[in-house]
Amino acid sequence: MRFPSGMTKSLRAHSSSAMCWEGWDVYSLQVLMQQVHKFKTMEPTNLANQEQQSICTKYDADFLPAPPNLKAGISLNVQEGLMPLNGIRYQPEEGTSGWFIWAGEEFSEATDFFVSMHIEHLKEFCPLVIKYLGLSPGWRFLVDGSGYEDVWRDEPPALDHILKLPQ
Repeated sequence: MRFPSGMTKSLRAHSSSAMCWEGWDVYSLQVLMQQVHKFKTMEPTNLANQEQQSICTKYDADFLPAPPNLKAGISLNVQEGLMPLNGIRYQPEEGTSGWFIWAGEEFSEATDFFVSMHIEHLKEFCPLVIKYLGLSPGWRFLVDGSGYEDVWRDEPPALDHILKLPQ
């Protein structure tokens, strides 16, 4: 597509009755409009899935989406701005995504350490973790908000006593 110098928004009629920006051909405008429409109709969920798939490709991990209606276990210390942010994914079950996310160096096995939160609310609560949520069970991440990222596969520890999230 060619972007003419001195492009104006004035419209002119062509013999084909197509209305175009001056200096643009009909085909270029159609291509441009298709791209604009594609961008405008992309839902945030689709954009997040694309970012998640990129992370999976980068680390050679299987992609398993975490739909917005499913729940994750999240520690309240995430909201305090404590770093680093950690995440580990277990097998999804009973309306959960399998994700457990916490902040800081220490992981607590206390039964009230995690609260239940829908994935769709994580984009406001801790947007930094969204791009990792497509990693499949057994994958972990650690990020610090300053560009540090560590992603690896690990057998999750048995945490049967906290895996049942409060409804």
